[in-house]
Amino acid sequence: MKIFSKGNKRRAGFTLIELMIVVIVVGILAAAAIPIYSRVMDRARASEGKALLGTIRTHYLAETAEQIPVVYASLADWGIDTSKNRWWIVDPDDFTGTWAGTTFTITGAAGTDIEGIILAIDCDTGLFTETYP
Repeated sequence: MKIFSKGNKRRAGFTLIELMIVVIVVGILAAAAIPIYSRVMDRARASEGKALLGTIRTHYLAETAEQIPVVYASLADWGIDTSKNRWWIVDPDDFTGTWAGTTFTITGAAGTDIEGIILAIDCDTGLFTETYP
């Protein structure tokens, strides 16, 4: 038979010091993760813009291969829908250009994190340029 006394009780749980250490460690990890997350998001936004420009260049090259002189159409005529773009505005939608050296430009949408950033592609060379405010 076991005899229980008041002195044998153990308390289960964490001390206040242990909890404070955990909170501090989590805070340090969060402080380190936020800038990394921000850079990843910036790269994702730039990738969306470059993908859009790549699509425009592909359609441009297909159009120029089929007909000379080039008949410029709107992006909608090529099946490129920019209405659902979250970050980038195509400027202009009804574009004009010349046979040699046509450049398409997209601008970061107003009120977003990329406002004022301009990406452009030279459709003849495939060269991307980036301009920051």
